[in-house]
Amino acid sequence: MLSEEQREMVEDAMWVVNWVLKEQNLWGNEDLRQDALLYLCRCAERFNNKADTKWTTYAYKNISLYVKRKSILESMKNDMYKPEEEKPTKVISADYLTTKAILKEVYSKCSDREKKILVLKLKGYKIREIAEIMGISMPIVKNDLMAIKRKSRKDE
Repeated sequence: MLSEEQREMVEDAMWVVNWVLKEQNLWGNEDLRQDALLYLCRCAERFNNKADTKWTTYAYKNISLYVKRKSILESMKNDMYKPEEEKPTKVISADYLTTKAILKEVYSKCSDREKKILVLKLKGYKIREIAEIMGISMPIVKNDLMAIKRKSRKDE
C-alpha cells in the first residue's frame, strides 16, 4: 500500500510511462502500459528520497528498463511459439541445418532462464544487456552461459 507521498509521486510521474512507451514505439500496447504503471508504484515504494537522484530520473530509468525487458521477453515468447508455417522459408545449407539441430538439442536441455539467455545471446545482446533485460546480475548470466556451453559439450 502506497503512502500519500508515494501516491503523489506516482501521479506526478505517470507521464514517464507514456513517454517511455512512445520512445520505444509501444504506444498502443495497453497491457504493457498497465504493467508499467504498476511497476511505477513499486518504484515509488523503493525510491530513497535521501539519494542524489531525482524521482523522475529514477522513475524514467527503471520504467525504461522494465518496458524494454518486458517487450523483449514478450517477443521471445511469441517467436518460440510461432507455428512453423508462419516462419519465412529460405534456401538452407547443410551447415545451417546441423547447427540448428545442435542448438535445438542444447536448448531442450536448458532451464527456462538459460533458454532466455541463449536466445538473447544469439540475437547479439552483450552480457551486460542481457543482465539488464532479465533483471539479474552479470555473474549469473556468465554462469548460465557456461552451463549452456557445458551442456553443448556433453553432446560431442
